[in-house]
Amino acid sequence: MPTREQVETAARALRRAGDRVSVRNVRRLLPKGGSYSSIGPLLATWKLDADYRPGKLPPAAPAGLGRAVDAFVAQVWAAATAEAEKVVLRERRRLDERERIFEREAVAAWAEVDRLNEEVSRLEGEVRRLRLQVPRAPSSASSPAEKVCQETPEEAAQFERMRGFIGSLPGNWLARADGSGNRRAPPPSDAEMEALLQPLEARWAAERDADAARSREERFWDGVMEEAAAVLRASSEGVLGTAEILAGLGPDVVAAAEVFGGLDEDVLCRKLRLAVGDDKLFRLLRNDRYGLSGDDGSPGRRGGRGSGPAQGSGRTGSSRR
Repeated sequence: MPTREQVETAARALRRAGDRVSVRNVRRLLPKGGSYSSIGPLLATWKLDADYRPGKLPPAAPAGLGRAVDAFVAQVWAAATAEAEKVVLRERRRLDERERIFEREAVAAWAEVDRLNEEVSRLEGEVRRLRLQVPRAPSSASSPAEKVCQETPEEAAQFERMRGFIGSLPGNWLARADGSGNRRAPPPSDAEMEALLQPLEARWAAERDADAARSREERFWDGVMEEAAAVLRASSEGVLGTAEILAGLGPDVVAAAEVFGGLDEDVLCRKLRLAVGDDKLFRLLRNDRYGLSGDDGSPGRRGGRGSGPAQGSGRTGSSRR
């Protein structure tokens, strides 16, 4: 009975020779032979361990084939690497160009933002300057249009007198009947009506002239005085000199005043003194310093921009001298 070692040795010899490893061929190589039942299990175990599959082994590779394959692989790898480097460099140049374009666009955008900010600042200053030249609405009206359309007490009284006069005309006609009271007198003639209405027309004309006397220049200087009052309210002490008030008004107000002859310390001092009084905006203190009228100077009692005398109470007049 052959041993495992004898069977495996014979199987390896057959495999090296390129012959088929079978029970019959192994039995021929065994020194004492053996039965199929004794050789078969041992050979089957060897085939599993050696991963043997029937068939001829491929011929050996020609000499030098490995070196040729290695050289070819090296050439292909070098060509692929060079092409990849070209692609990477080309993509990098494209990205660098896009980055430069974005940087130029960003610089242009920031320059435009700066220009727009300067334009906004300029327009805000222009708006402030123009507001000083626009008539201020009274405290009871929220806009200049309301001020124009609002009926003053004097106008209401005039209209009431006019309505009373018109209403009395039919009674006058009846009073002109003859003694019998059976007929009415004719209505007043044009001359009589003109004589009756002439005093009212003269009064209305005088009042229109008085309203027209309050010129644009007066409204402008009233606005400057209100700005000066706002500067005093915003100060920590509530008391400032003429130079300090002028500095608080700012260059926009000074520029707007050029239309009306300019604004300096002397002009501002005269305007402030015209607005000094119990029923006006300011009060004159020592050393030519000014405070708000009705204010004791303590920060706790000073009102905000909306407090103090009503707007327009500190009229300064249109004359600079």
